[in-house]
Amino acid sequence: TDWSLRALQRAQEAQARFRASQQPEKKDESQDARLIAEGDALLQTKNPEEALKKYLEAKKIADTVVAERRIGNAHLTIGYKGRDEYAKQYLPVQQRYNDALKRGAKGEADALRRQAAELVSRLRPLEDSILRSYADAQTAFKRGLDLAKSKDLDCEAHLAILQFEKKNRTAARPMLSAVLDKYPPANDEERTLFEYCKSLLRLMGG
Repeated sequence: TDWSLRALQRAQEAQARFRASQQPEKKDESQDARLIAEGDALLQTKNPEEALKKYLEAKKIADTVVAERRIGNAHLTIGYKGRDEYAKQYLPVQQRYNDALKRGAKGEADALRRQAAELVSRLRPLEDSILRSYADAQTAFKRGLDLAKSKDLDCEAHLAILQFEKKNRTAARPMLSAVLDKYPPANDEERTLFEYCKSLLRLMGG
């Protein structure tokens, strides 16, 4: 799942770079569109926090489906950054614990279990920030879907993906199925998202 998620992120980054390259600056460009373009550029330089600020400024000018999509994606990217940092710190300890169990090294395994518990406690603020990012992303995608009168592949797909990320597979399965049934992808960006939803559904046996 992590591999397919990273593949999705790389594909979306490539598409955003292409989209930005095809949009030269226009003197008559609206202020909110300019802010969104600036946010897109920041997102491509791995700075989702600053990108989010631009998107939120754009929303103050005009609350649009595009603005809400970008806000949701920025929050999601921030959440993924936090999740990767959590895994970077926690997984090596978990691996060492599993190795100790396989070797029958009970004393070492007990010490590593205590170390893991302490680490989880220290990482609690990071875990909380990840969950807040997911919740904020969900709020933005829901708002975008409302603005689109309940018909937007990007927002609806990401709402389903968020349920999967939160390990709520009971909710994720029908939501992913609905996306696949409801939307014929209209461009490369939508096809990438569509195929990712399809892969998650297959992973759950759907």
